[in-house]
Amino acid sequence: MKAIEADVTRNGHIFTANESAADQKCFRDNFDSIPFIFHHNLSADPRFGMDCIKALALRLPNTVSFNGAAGVGKGWSQSGNWGATVEDALNKLEQGGSWIILKRIHQDPDYAELLSKCLSEVEELVHRHLKQEIESRTMSLILSSPEQVTPYHIDGDCNFLFQIKGSKTIYVFDGRNRSILTDTEEENFWCGDISAAKYREENQSKAWEFGLKPGNGVHVPVIYPHWVKNQKAVSMSLSINFRFHGRKRADVFRANRYIRKMGLNPRSVGESKMMDSIKGETFFWKRRVMGKLQGLRKRISGR
Repeated sequence: MKAIEADVTRNGHIFTANESAADQKCFRDNFDSIPFIFHHNLSADPRFGMDCIKALALRLPNTVSFNGAAGVGKGWSQSGNWGATVEDALNKLEQGGSWIILKRIHQDPDYAELLSKCLSEVEELVHRHLKQEIESRTMSLILSSPEQVTPYHIDGDCNFLFQIKGSKTIYVFDGRNRSILTDTEEENFWCGDISAAKYREENQSKAWEFGLKPGNGVHVPVIYPHWVKNQKAVSMSLSINFRFHGRKRADVFRANRYIRKMGLNPRSVGESKMMDSIKGETFFWKRRVMGKLQGLRKRISGR
């Protein structure tokens, strides 16, 4: 039976949208534009059995563990125990108060092919050659206790969140709505503050609300704020993220920060397409040059 289940994803499709014209249209129309529900076959894959995941957690170096009651509006500056060992967090999953993220699980040979397979299927569904647009792609696994919260935050990647086990509700907000995500918050985020987005209770009614259960998931566009509330069972979710080349919008915000440091008052992003283009292109090349110089310094210092 398990061998048959394994064939579902090893030899078949990850996304069931490949079998539905309506779902394919949803991908084409909404990819990295607005959030939408999709359906998948990963819940049947034995690689996501809890015993396999516990073994993966113990052999994977890139793991973040948290014990405590996470709050919606505190970003990643939660008051719980971020120094919890993986073993301790895993043991407390059923009891409550644990939140674990296994980062870059695609570096493990057993899971590597899922990331490239996902990208290939998304390319087919959105009718775009995404490989040439994407700077990096990552795959992480999130384990969390019953009724645990993942705090309100934004990401610099577009995301496909696959619900594997348990049920949760995810609330996604429009990141282009300035009553939700201000210019200052977005600028602070692109300049390095991962908790820059601030939750406001009055905006909760503006969120898209998606109920996730095994076999479905949600697509979250770049910089769309979101937070998650688990239901009454341990939750396992797979997060696949694509970061686009250039990220010109991000570079415009970084350029504005740089201009402000020089004592000038730059135009807000979106005020002038021409100025945004100039600032974005200039800062992009500044980053490229600085990156090459840093690489050169490392090579020289390593000799």
